[in-house]
Amino acid sequence: MNTFLDILERLKELEDFRFDAQVCELLGSTKTQLNNWKTRNTIPYEKLFTYCESREVSMNWLLSGEGPVHLMDKEMESLRDENQSLKDEVKKIDEILEQDSERCSRRNSSDPLPGIEGA
Repeated sequence: MNTFLDILERLKELEDFRFDAQVCELLGSTKTQLNNWKTRNTIPYEKLFTYCESREVSMNWLLSGEGPVHLMDKEMESLRDENQSLKDEVKKIDEILEQDSERCSRRNSSDPLPGIEGA
């Protein structure tokens, strides 16, 4: 399974970067965000979609290391549409996760869980 570290290494290799800070600048992120992605093995899909679209890089290659690195022109248009659909889906998932997180954080710790006393 490919991890964020694998993706980071592919980005650095493709862009001929030596430092993580260069990737931060490329993706428009902070070093703290990048370290969180590395620690949590979280993949910033929206930032990677934007990068791939602007550089005509295959998202499949970036995520998996398989297939061609660059897209052919005729594939670009359909993949832009597909990437936009995927971005929309990721955004929906993020919104659902944020709502769930807010509900969990609002839950009063003194409220017992059903069937568990003193929780």
